[in-house]
Amino acid sequence: MKSFKTSPQVKVAVPFIHKDRSADIVAIVVTYNRKDMIRRCIDMLLNQTTSSDVLIVDNASTDGTEDSLVSCGLFDNEKVHYIKLSENTGGAGGFHYGLKYAYERGWSWFWIMDDDAEPQNDALEKLIGQPVDGNNIYGSTAVAHLNGEIKLCFPMKIIHSNSKISFIEDYSRIHNIENVVWLPFLGLFIQRNIIEKIGLPDRELFIRNDDVEYSERAKSYGMKIFLIKESVIEHPLQPTMPFVILGRQLYYKSTPPWKMYYEVRNKIIIAKRYYSFLSAVKSISGVTLLIFLSILLEKNKKEYLKAYMKGLKDGISQR
Repeated sequence: MKSFKTSPQVKVAVPFIHKDRSADIVAIVVTYNRKDMIRRCIDMLLNQTTSSDVLIVDNASTDGTEDSLVSCGLFDNEKVHYIKLSENTGGAGGFHYGLKYAYERGWSWFWIMDDDAEPQNDALEKLIGQPVDGNNIYGSTAVAHLNGEIKLCFPMKIIHSNSKISFIEDYSRIHNIENVVWLPFLGLFIQRNIIEKIGLPDRELFIRNDDVEYSERAKSYGMKIFLIKESVIEHPLQPTMPFVILGRQLYYKSTPPWKMYYEVRNKIIIAKRYYSFLSAVKSISGVTLLIFLSILLEKNKKEYLKAYMKGLKDGISQR
Protein backbone atom coordinates (compact mmCIF):
# COMPACT_ATOMS: atom_id res chain seq x y z
CA MET A 1 0.00 0.00 0.00
CA LYS A 2 1.38 3.37 -0.99
CA SER A 3 1.57 6.03 1.72
CA PHE A 4 3.45 9.17 2.71
CA LYS A 5 5.87 9.66 5.57
CA THR A 6 6.36 12.56 7.93
CA SER A 7 8.64 13.24 10.85
CA PRO A 8 8.02 13.28 13.72
CA GLN A 9 5.39 10.52 13.68
CA VAL A 10 2.01 11.65 14.96
CA LYS A 11 0.65 9.37 17.65
CA VAL A 12 -2.90 8.06 17.48
CA ALA A 13 -4.51 7.66 20.87
CA VAL A 14 -6.07 4.36 21.83
CA PRO A 15 -9.77 4.47 20.88
CA PHE A 16 -11.93 5.71 23.74
CA ILE A 17 -13.88 2.46 23.47
CA HIS A 18 -12.61 -0.30 21.19
CA LYS A 19 -15.43 -1.86 19.22
CA ASP A 20 -15.74 -4.30 16.36
CA ARG A 21 -17.08 -2.98 13.08
CA SER A 22 -20.79 -3.64 12.63
CA ALA A 23 -21.10 -2.68 8.95
CA ASP A 24 -19.09 -2.76 5.73
CA ILE A 25 -19.29 1.03 5.40
CA VAL A 26 -17.77 3.55 7.79
CA ALA A 27 -18.34 7.29 7.70
CA ILE A 28 -15.13 9.06 8.71
CA VAL A 29 -15.49 12.57 10.13
CA VAL A 30 -12.52 14.79 11.00
CA THR A 31 -13.08 17.43 13.65
CA TYR A 32 -11.11 20.15 15.39
CA ASN A 33 -12.56 22.43 18.08
CA ARG A 34 -16.12 22.36 16.77
CA LYS A 35 -17.90 20.24 19.37
CA ASP A 36 -21.39 21.43 18.48
CA MET A 37 -20.91 20.81 14.76
CA ILE A 38 -19.49 17.33 15.24
CA ARG A 39 -22.41 16.29 17.43
CA ARG A 40 -24.89 17.46 14.81
CA CYS A 41 -23.00 15.72 12.01
CA ILE A 42 -22.80 12.43 13.93
CA ASP A 43 -26.50 12.56 14.78
CA MET A 44 -27.29 12.90 11.08
CA LEU A 45 -25.01 10.00 10.18
CA LEU A 46 -26.60 7.75 12.77
CA ASN A 47 -30.05 8.54 11.37
CA GLN A 48 -29.26 7.57 7.78
CA THR A 49 -31.75 5.31 6.01
CA THR A 50 -28.78 3.06 5.20
CA SER A 51 -26.76 2.10 8.24
CA SER A 52 -23.01 2.53 8.61
CA ASP A 53 -20.42 2.73 11.34
CA VAL A 54 -19.09 6.17 12.23
CA LEU A 55 -15.46 7.00 13.00
CA ILE A 56 -14.67 10.35 14.64
CA VAL A 57 -11.11 11.56 14.12
CA ASP A 58 -10.40 14.22 16.74
CA ASN A 59 -7.51 16.40 15.58
CA ALA A 60 -6.32 17.12 19.15
CA SER A 61 -9.26 19.40 19.97
CA THR A 62 -8.90 21.64 23.03
CA ASP A 63 -12.51 22.81 23.36
CA GLY A 64 -13.85 19.81 25.28
CA THR A 65 -14.97 17.87 22.21
CA GLU A 66 -14.30 14.49 23.82
CA ASP A 67 -16.17 15.37 27.03
CA SER A 68 -19.06 16.70 24.97
CA LEU A 69 -19.33 13.45 23.02
CA VAL A 70 -19.22 11.45 26.26
CA SER A 71 -21.87 13.57 27.96
CA CYS A 72 -24.38 13.21 25.14
CA GLY A 73 -23.99 9.42 25.14
CA LEU A 74 -22.59 9.02 21.64
CA PHE A 75 -19.87 6.63 22.83
CA ASP A 76 -22.57 4.30 24.14
CA ASN A 77 -23.63 3.63 20.56
CA GLU A 78 -21.97 0.51 19.18
CA LYS A 79 -21.66 2.13 15.76
CA VAL A 80 -19.57 5.09 16.97
CA HIS A 81 -15.76 4.78 17.02
CA TYR A 82 -13.36 7.49 18.19
CA ILE A 83 -9.66 8.23 17.91
CA LYS A 84 -7.83 11.32 19.07
CA LEU A 85 -4.55 12.45 17.50
CA SER A 86 -1.71 13.80 19.61
CA GLU A 87 -1.54 17.01 17.57
CA ASN A 88 -3.55 18.95 15.03
CA THR A 89 -2.56 17.50 11.66
CA GLY A 90 -5.01 19.54 9.59
CA GLY A 91 -7.70 18.04 7.41
CA ALA A 92 -5.12 16.17 5.33
CA GLY A 93 -3.63 14.49 8.39
CA GLY A 94 -7.02 13.75 9.88
CA PHE A 95 -8.22 11.97 6.75
CA HIS A 96 -4.87 10.18 6.41
CA TYR A 97 -4.98 8.74 9.91
CA GLY A 98 -8.72 8.12 9.86
CA LEU A 99 -8.52 6.12 6.64
CA LYS A 100 -5.45 4.27 7.91
CA TYR A 101 -7.25 3.29 11.11
CA ALA A 102 -10.40 2.22 9.25
CA TYR A 103 -8.47 0.33 6.58
CA GLU A 104 -6.50 -1.65 9.14
CA ARG A 105 -9.71 -2.64 10.93
CA GLY A 106 -11.27 -4.10 7.85
CA TRP A 107 -14.07 -1.84 6.65
CA SER A 108 -14.79 -2.20 2.92
CA TRP A 109 -16.09 1.27 2.02
CA PHE A 110 -15.18 4.68 3.42
CA TRP A 111 -17.38 7.80 3.31
CA ILE A 112 -15.32 10.79 4.44
CA MET A 113 -16.33 14.33 5.36
CA ASP A 114 -15.67 17.37 7.54
CA ASP A 115 -17.49 18.04 10.82
CA ASP A 116 -19.60 20.85 9.31
CA ALA A 117 -21.21 18.43 6.85
CA GLU A 118 -24.96 17.84 7.22
CA PRO A 119 -25.83 14.76 5.16
CA GLN A 120 -29.49 14.40 4.26
CA ASN A 121 -30.96 11.28 5.83
CA ASP A 122 -30.90 9.32 2.54
CA ALA A 123 -27.51 10.57 1.33
CA LEU A 124 -25.75 7.25 1.85
CA GLU A 125 -28.69 5.26 0.44
CA LYS A 126 -28.63 7.37 -2.73
CA LEU A 127 -24.87 6.96 -2.96
CA ILE A 128 -24.77 3.18 -2.82
CA GLY A 129 -27.92 2.94 -4.91
CA GLN A 130 -25.77 3.69 -7.93
CA PRO A 131 -23.80 0.95 -9.70
CA VAL A 132 -20.55 1.90 -7.94
CA ASP A 133 -17.29 0.37 -9.15
CA GLY A 134 -14.62 -0.17 -6.51
CA ASN A 135 -11.97 0.91 -9.02
CA ASN A 136 -13.37 4.45 -9.23
CA ILE A 137 -14.08 7.27 -6.79
CA TYR A 138 -17.56 8.60 -6.02
CA GLY A 139 -18.86 11.47 -3.98
CA SER A 140 -21.94 13.10 -2.56
CA THR A 141 -22.96 16.56 -3.76
CA ALA A 142 -22.27 19.36 -1.28
CA VAL A 143 -24.92 22.08 -1.56
CA ALA A 144 -26.08 25.26 0.12
CA HIS A 145 -29.23 27.36 -0.21
CA LEU A 146 -28.71 30.92 -1.46
CA ASN A 147 -31.49 33.37 -2.34
CA GLY A 148 -33.98 30.59 -2.99
CA GLU A 149 -31.57 28.61 -5.18
CA ILE A 150 -29.52 25.50 -4.49
CA LYS A 151 -25.85 26.10 -5.19
CA LEU A 152 -22.89 23.75 -5.25
CA CYS A 153 -20.55 24.61 -2.39
CA PHE A 154 -17.65 24.00 -4.75
CA PRO A 155 -18.06 24.85 -8.46
CA MET A 156 -17.60 21.54 -10.25
CA LYS A 157 -15.47 20.92 -13.32
CA ILE A 158 -17.60 18.58 -15.41
CA ILE A 159 -15.87 16.40 -18.02
CA HIS A 160 -18.08 15.97 -21.08
CA SER A 161 -18.05 13.09 -23.57
CA ASN A 162 -16.04 15.23 -26.02
CA SER A 163 -13.43 15.80 -23.26
CA LYS A 164 -14.39 19.45 -22.90
CA ILE A 165 -14.67 20.79 -19.36
CA SER A 166 -17.30 23.19 -18.04
CA PHE A 167 -17.78 24.89 -14.68
CA ILE A 168 -21.16 24.38 -13.02
CA GLU A 169 -22.33 26.19 -9.89
CA ASP A 170 -26.08 25.47 -9.92
CA TYR A 171 -27.30 22.16 -8.52
CA SER A 172 -30.13 22.07 -11.06
CA ARG A 173 -27.69 21.93 -13.96
CA ILE A 174 -25.93 18.71 -13.05
CA HIS A 175 -27.08 15.26 -14.15
CA ASN A 176 -27.60 12.33 -11.81
CA ILE A 177 -24.04 11.08 -12.36
CA GLU A 178 -21.27 13.39 -13.57
CA ASN A 179 -17.68 12.61 -14.44
CA VAL A 180 -15.70 15.37 -12.72
CA VAL A 181 -12.11 16.59 -12.50
CA TRP A 182 -11.97 16.37 -8.71
CA LEU A 183 -14.11 16.02 -5.60
CA PRO A 184 -13.69 17.56 -2.15
CA PHE A 185 -13.25 15.53 1.01
CA LEU A 186 -16.90 16.20 1.70
CA GLY A 187 -18.78 12.99 1.07
CA LEU A 188 -15.99 11.24 -0.84
CA PHE A 189 -16.82 7.53 -1.14
CA ILE A 190 -14.06 5.01 -1.83
CA GLN A 191 -13.50 1.28 -1.59
CA ARG A 192 -10.49 -0.21 0.23
CA ASN A 193 -9.19 -1.29 -3.18
CA ILE A 194 -8.49 2.41 -3.89
CA ILE A 195 -6.27 2.72 -0.82
CA GLU A 196 -4.43 -0.46 -1.73
CA LYS A 197 -3.61 1.03 -5.14
CA ILE A 198 -2.96 4.74 -4.53
CA GLY A 199 -2.34 5.00 -0.79
CA LEU A 200 -3.62 7.46 1.78
CA PRO A 201 -4.14 11.24 1.52
CA ASP A 202 -0.87 13.16 1.76
CA ARG A 203 -0.75 14.32 5.38
CA GLU A 204 2.11 16.74 4.66
CA LEU A 205 -0.25 19.06 2.76
CA PHE A 206 -2.02 19.87 6.08
CA ILE A 207 -4.97 21.77 4.55
CA ARG A 208 -6.07 23.09 1.16
CA ASN A 209 -6.08 21.05 -2.04
CA ASP A 210 -5.29 17.76 -0.31
CA ASP A 211 -8.48 16.48 -1.96
CA VAL A 212 -7.33 17.81 -5.34
CA GLU A 213 -4.03 15.97 -4.90
CA TYR A 214 -5.86 12.73 -4.06
CA SER A 215 -8.09 13.12 -7.12
CA GLU A 216 -5.10 13.74 -9.39
CA ARG A 217 -3.31 10.74 -7.93
CA ALA A 218 -6.33 8.53 -8.58
CA LYS A 219 -6.55 9.72 -12.18
CA SER A 220 -2.85 8.98 -12.66
CA TYR A 221 -3.78 5.36 -11.92
CA GLY A 222 -6.50 5.42 -14.57
CA MET A 223 -9.40 5.90 -12.19
CA LYS A 224 -12.43 8.09 -12.81
CA ILE A 225 -14.22 10.38 -10.38
CA PHE A 226 -18.01 10.65 -10.28
CA LEU A 227 -20.36 13.09 -8.56
CA ILE A 228 -23.72 11.61 -7.48
CA LYS A 229 -26.41 14.29 -7.59
CA GLU A 230 -29.08 12.72 -5.39
CA SER A 231 -26.66 11.99 -2.54
CA VAL A 232 -26.83 15.40 -0.90
CA ILE A 233 -24.76 16.90 1.90
CA GLU A 234 -25.64 20.39 3.07
CA HIS A 235 -22.67 22.53 3.96
CA PRO A 236 -22.02 26.19 4.78
CA LEU A 237 -21.40 28.26 1.66
CA GLN A 238 -18.46 30.61 1.76
CA PRO A 239 -19.15 33.62 -0.46
CA THR A 240 -17.37 33.26 -3.79
CA MET A 241 -16.53 36.00 -6.26
CA PRO A 242 -16.14 34.82 -9.86
CA PHE A 243 -13.57 36.54 -12.06
CA VAL A 244 -12.47 36.07 -15.63
CA ILE A 245 -8.89 37.30 -16.02
CA LEU A 246 -6.89 36.77 -19.20
CA GLY A 247 -9.44 34.19 -20.27
CA ARG A 248 -9.13 32.26 -16.99
CA GLN A 249 -12.19 31.49 -14.86
CA LEU A 250 -11.31 32.07 -11.21
CA TYR A 251 -13.42 31.72 -8.06
CA TYR A 252 -12.07 33.85 -5.24
CA LYS A 253 -12.92 33.09 -1.63
CA SER A 254 -11.66 35.35 1.11
CA THR A 255 -9.30 33.44 3.37
CA PRO A 256 -6.72 34.46 6.01
CA PRO A 257 -3.06 34.74 4.97
CA TRP A 258 -1.95 31.58 6.80
CA LYS A 259 -4.44 29.54 4.77
CA MET A 260 -3.40 31.34 1.61
CA TYR A 261 0.13 30.06 2.21
CA TYR A 262 -1.09 26.44 2.03
CA GLU A 263 -3.27 27.27 -0.98
CA VAL A 264 -0.27 28.56 -2.93
CA ARG A 265 2.25 25.97 -1.73
CA ASN A 266 0.01 22.97 -2.30
CA LYS A 267 -1.17 24.04 -5.75
CA ILE A 268 2.44 24.30 -6.89
CA ILE A 269 3.31 20.93 -5.35
CA ILE A 270 0.37 19.33 -7.16
CA ALA A 271 1.31 20.99 -10.45
CA LYS A 272 4.87 19.67 -10.19
CA ARG A 273 3.69 16.15 -9.34
CA TYR A 274 0.99 15.63 -11.92
CA TYR A 275 0.80 18.28 -14.62
CA SER A 276 2.62 18.70 -17.89
CA PHE A 277 4.95 21.66 -18.21
CA LEU A 278 2.33 23.81 -19.92
CA SER A 279 -0.37 22.80 -17.43
CA ALA A 280 1.98 23.51 -14.53
CA VAL A 281 2.74 26.97 -15.92
CA LYS A 282 -1.00 27.55 -16.26
CA SER A 283 -1.60 26.43 -12.69
CA ILE A 284 1.16 28.65 -11.27
CA SER A 285 -0.14 31.59 -13.29
CA GLY A 286 -3.56 30.90 -11.75
CA VAL A 287 -2.01 31.03 -8.29
CA THR A 288 -0.38 34.34 -9.20
CA LEU A 289 -3.74 35.74 -10.29
CA LEU A 290 -5.23 34.50 -7.02
CA ILE A 291 -2.72 36.36 -4.90
CA PHE A 292 -3.18 39.42 -7.12
CA LEU A 293 -6.86 39.35 -6.21
CA SER A 294 -5.97 38.92 -2.51
CA ILE A 295 -3.72 41.97 -2.57
CA LEU A 296 -6.38 43.90 -4.47
CA LEU A 297 -9.36 42.93 -2.31
CA GLU A 298 -8.02 42.22 1.18
CA LYS A 299 -6.96 44.80 3.78
CA ASN A 300 -3.78 43.18 5.10
CA LYS A 301 -1.97 43.28 1.76
CA LYS A 302 1.57 42.82 3.10
CA GLU A 303 0.64 39.63 4.94
CA TYR A 304 -0.91 38.16 1.80
CA LEU A 305 2.17 39.03 -0.23
CA LYS A 306 4.39 37.39 2.39
CA ALA A 307 2.17 34.27 2.37
CA TYR A 308 2.37 34.12 -1.41
CA MET A 309 6.16 34.46 -1.51
CA LYS A 310 6.68 31.82 1.19
CA GLY A 311 4.15 29.48 -0.46
CA LEU A 312 5.80 29.96 -3.84
CA LYS A 313 9.25 29.21 -2.40
CA ASP A 314 8.16 26.13 -0.45
CA GLY A 315 6.04 24.84 -3.32
CA ILE A 316 8.86 25.01 -5.84
CA SER A 317 11.27 23.35 -3.40
CA GLN A 318 8.59 20.76 -2.46
CA ARG A 319 9.05 21.67 1.19
